[in-house]
Amino acid sequence: MFALGDKIMYGTEGVYIVSEYADSPIDKNDNRKFYVLKPAHGPSGNLIYTPFDNDKVNMRLVMTKEEALDFIDGIPDI
Repeated sequence: MFALGDKIMYGTEGVYIVSEYADSPIDKNDNRKFYVLKPAHGPSGNLIYTPFDNDKVNMRLVMTKEEALDFIDGIPDI
């Protein structure tokens, strides 16, 4: 589960910020919880609602600078 304020990669769409948790914006009978994602860059009106248990779109935390540098340093060992 992502925390409020986390920066995540949402599929190939780009970097989004978890701005809130919400109920389904479409189906009031859907009991799942949803992340409300706002773009980290660009127009602020393009929100994404995606369920916590979304298994169709890859979501992951954005690497910190230190994690990215460690990853790059490890490439020769791959």
